[in-house]
Amino acid sequence: MYVLLDSCIWIKEQGLTSNLGTATRFLIRDSGAQLAIPEVVRHEVTNGLVSALRSHRDKALRSGRRLLAAMGENEPRLSLPTVEEIQLRVSQMLDELDCETVDVPISLEPARSAIVRAAEKRVPTGVRDGVIWQNCLDLLGTSDVHLVTQDGQFYEDRARSRLAPSLSQEAELKNHSLSVHSGLDRLLDALEATQTDLVLDQLDEELIIEQVLDEVHEWVREMVEDEGIPLGEFDDANVDTAYRTSERHEVVLVVSVEWPCGGGHWEDGGAQGRVRATVYGLLDRPTNQVRRIELSDLDVDCGDYSASMSFPDSDAVWRLIRVDAQGRRMQLEPRLRFEPSTNTL
Repeated sequence: MYVLLDSCIWIKEQGLTSNLGTATRFLIRDSGAQLAIPEVVRHEVTNGLVSALRSHRDKALRSGRRLLAAMGENEPRLSLPTVEEIQLRVSQMLDELDCETVDVPISLEPARSAIVRAAEKRVPTGVRDGVIWQNCLDLLGTSDVHLVTQDGQFYEDRARSRLAPSLSQEAELKNHSLSVHSGLDRLLDALEATQTDLVLDQLDEELIIEQVLDEVHEWVREMVEDEGIPLGEFDDANVDTAYRTSERHEVVLVVSVEWPCGGGHWEDGGAQGRVRATVYGLLDRPTNQVRRIELSDLDVDCGDYSASMSFPDSDAVWRLIRVDAQGRRMQLEPRLRFEPSTNTL
């Protein structure tokens, strides 16, 4: 399987050093895929990253001078990389990735195809886009391809969810399948879904759920019963997703649990409601032991009372944490706030 990133994705994710970029490198490595880097993309990324990093440097210098002036100081304290150091770092960045890469050089056939495509006003119309598209078609001769680009010319719709029909028809003639994604977040969804299916088939779900309930049931019961809402025994639990880590024997799990609860005015018997929780844990596969079990989300909907609690839901942060070899996650104290519900069960 190949993953091919357009220039804008490389630049936006700072050469795959951002949170999403780090998670992407991990999943590419873990799935045995190769990161295909067309020559035209390499040139654009090198120039774009140098320009972006120089802009950050210049802004820092301007801010530093204003700060020193306000403090009545003249001697600079900032130690920033030189332009030459930035250029050197960027030139090394694409060659020091911790996942397998394959260079796709510019050759006569992709260039000719791009020129013909542009002349006939076929999508994509630009020569550089035509070269990248031909690179994708060539790679499809040996394996599946995931193309990540925000360029609207590749898409049928404004939401950038479907490949343009003319391109889709070309891709269907090849031996393997092509998927297109408008960002790394959507690529990760696709790669994680594949990995999750593989891992879930091998899990002892009953034993996992038993360990999770031993850890969180009493805590959840105390929280909701402090508000006068009786919690019943759990009646539904599932391992929703499982993510491999760089430690092959460890898996990050996401488990959903649901309990019945009494709602309404408990003095009058109340009404039946539900308590739903999302729980994270780190599974040691050889021993089937789950540790670092942590409550992530809790939703209470019981008669006159409703409440919800969740940790920050930034995709970039969660994804990076999911692939942490140590299973580390944000440690935050949950805060439940009960309010009158607009819906009475």
